[in-house]
Amino acid sequence: MKTNYAAIAYLSYRQHTGGVSLATGQALPEWHELRPDIQNAWHAAAAAVETYVLLDAEARRISREVS
Repeated sequence: MKTNYAAIAYLSYRQHTGGVSLATGQALPEWHELRPDIQNAWHAAAAAVETYVLLDAEARRISREVS
């Protein structure tokens, strides 16, 4: 089963803000209560970070091999 980095990021954001949106001041719902389009946006953001981290790690590995 793949780790749900989107939910982890959202829950961390929710905890950091005290459960309140920094943009609107309204209470943030639980992950499972979010609309699918909002969950999809969090998935896209998490996937971008995951890709960056993996590519960065691979670049460092290659750099060590050629050094």
